[in-house]
Amino acid sequence: MAAMYWLSKIAGAFLILPGLLIAIFGGALAALALKRFSLAKGLLIAGIVVGYAISTEPVSEGLILPLENRHPVFDVSTISGTEYIVVLGAATIEHSPEYGGRTVLAPDALRRVDYAIDLHQMTGLPIIFSGGSSAKPKGGDSEAEAAKRYCMKRGLPETVLFTEPTSRNTDENASETRRLYDPGRIILVTSAFHMPRSVLIFLQHDMDPIPAPTDFKAGRAGYAFLSFLPHRHNTYISAVAVKEYVGLLFYRIVGIFRREGQSAAGGSEISMVAAAFSSTI
Repeated sequence: MAAMYWLSKIAGAFLILPGLLIAIFGGALAALALKRFSLAKGLLIAGIVVGYAISTEPVSEGLILPLENRHPVFDVSTISGTEYIVVLGAATIEHSPEYGGRTVLAPDALRRVDYAIDLHQMTGLPIIFSGGSSAKPKGGDSEAEAAKRYCMKRGLPETVLFTEPTSRNTDENASETRRLYDPGRIILVTSAFHMPRSVLIFLQHDMDPIPAPTDFKAGRAGYAFLSFLPHRHNTYISAVAVKEYVGLLFYRIVGIFRREGQSAAGGSEISMVAAAFSSTI
């Protein structure tokens, strides 16, 4: 199972950006070495065109907007029967010097947690933070614990803060939250681009999520001349969007197996492969 996990991680890295560009240019070099000059030329042109396109604002927004617009902003009138606010992890800074080397939330994760605090103050519902720690040799606290600590600094009582500190990806966010707390109807908080995949997965794990998207990436301000020049931020947005589209396709296929009553062993293998597309952002 561990081999399947790491093989899927490696394969997934080259199916999405920027690994896909590396694969294209690597293929061009291989074609040159084999004296397949027409193929090499085609791959080089494709790599340049794709690299330029994804680094421009119109293309990056064109990719991310359909994901961000899939679910409307949260409406408090929909909370009847809701048990928890569930916040999905994004990323951490594992050893932050100014906090004595403790794990702190990275900016995307912080936006999700700040919004969850707003929702708690609006609804009074308890919060579950879902997110484990990295597999690095010197990994810090789990993201769930870092989020809980941050909320207590913001004045929330510990009695309304719960953690799921072991998950490594969105699928495990859902399965471990279900195993530990067995919620039914929840308010689901994550970045807007990540919400379509998250809702799909939580539904597959027999929960009823009310989307509460936050951390919107698209500027929605129109375009100027500079919008068509390459910029690293646009490349990041494009990479995020492409990963989500691949993940959505993958989990629709996974859902077919789950609906057909996949065996426990097969289901475990699916969960391992799922990690290739579900590492938190």
